[in-house]
Amino acid sequence: MRSDTSVKRTLVAALLAAGLWPASALLLGPALGLTNALGVHLVGALALHVATLEAHATRRFARGLAALLLGACVLALAPAMPERGIGLALVLGLCRSGASRSPGAAGRALALEAVTLLGGLLAARAAAAPGLAGTALAVFAFGLVQTLHDLVLATPRGAHPGAVDPFDAARTQLDALLREEGRVR
Repeated sequence: MRSDTSVKRTLVAALLAAGLWPASALLLGPALGLTNALGVHLVGALALHVATLEAHATRRFARGLAALLLGACVLALAPAMPERGIGLALVLGLCRSGASRSPGAAGRALALEAVTLLGGLLAARAAAAPGLAGTALAVFAFGLVQTLHDLVLATPRGAHPGAVDPFDAARTQLDALLREEGRVR
């Protein structure tokens, strides 16, 4: 289970990736072309985001490096931006989820990844518009949908928005028992 800190990190990563895209385009675009500059920018943002999700420094470095290398492979193999976007989304899902510990959790993790990655790609496609601002909006839309992944993981399994916390229920029962015995007024 992840905390709301992961949600904040994902949201900040989406804002930074979208906000820094115009600067990356201006710096890298003349040398690489805008499509390749966008690919390099997204791989860098992906590697940094994946690294921030890990608590331990050694694993953070390893996970970020894995995302960087896999992202570079996607850039080398995918001919156009739509294929690169799908490939980088798959790299995000692979690096973010890692290996699941139990068979039931693996199915749930796979379903969650599929929904959030496909939803993110569809949101990015819907938000995309010509120009740097339109591309930045598409990057942010993808990242915004990815916060749902962390929100679902931060919610305990079986919890409902109106459900009573077990601790609060136990305290209420204890208060009722103590009132019956006359120990609490």
